[in-house]
Amino acid sequence: MPTRPHRYVGQRIRRKEDRRLVSGGARYLADLVLPGIRHVAILRSPVAHGRIVSIDASAALAMPGVDAVVTGGDLATKAGPFVESARLEISPALMAKVAPELKPLGMPLLPTELAHYVGQPIAAVVASSRYVAE
Repeated sequence: MPTRPHRYVGQRIRRKEDRRLVSGGARYLADLVLPGIRHVAILRSPVAHGRIVSIDASAALAMPGVDAVVTGGDLATKAGPFVESARLEISPALMAKVAPELKPLGMPLLPTELAHYVGQPIAAVVASSRYVAE
């Protein structure tokens, strides 16, 4: 078996960026402060399959700094379903020839009646700071 002069798997790699990343010298996207910037926090489903009976946003909207609470009902008339990008790149006529049994899977951006999986976005809060949005 021939020997390899350079083996990288399992070897230490000297990294140059670590010191500034862990010592507070790096800049992250969250560090940017721009005038008028808004922050969004996403409420996610805690259950794998659950019925959305209602979403009461009144307490969140009453908080200072909260600009909006967006739910599936708000988006249902304003945005169409999310469709996989792979299907968008193929024309419907070609898709019908290549794989006629496959139908485009459209999912709403935010559900209106059912949560289908744990962590599915249910609502979004737009606010003046990350703390207020959360």
